[in-house]
Amino acid sequence: MTAVATILALMPLAVVCSSGGLIAANLATVVISGLLTSTALTLVVVPVVYSLFNSLRGRMDGMLRWTKGKPLSAQELEVTAAAAPLSRRASGVAFTPDG
Repeated sequence: MTAVATILALMPLAVVCSSGGLIAANLATVVISGLLTSTALTLVVVPVVYSLFNSLRGRMDGMLRWTKGKPLSAQELEVTAAAAPLSRRASGVAFTPDG
């Protein structure tokens, strides 16, 4: 809402045709363009990128076969233990999906 209010307030300044208002008109045009770009990035691009990363995380969880309530087999525990950082292996911490 504040971006829309600012854009509407700068519209008269952006369409000024007098010779003295040429610099102000250019400045208003740049500010309006920046506000439109930042609003589009916030409302469209950020949620799309979040959705892509969220689906990627879901695929990675599926590839690692970490499911809720399903105990890991002995072979899966060996693979998980070998892939874990050395500090976690040495500490004897149980290997769970949440860490």
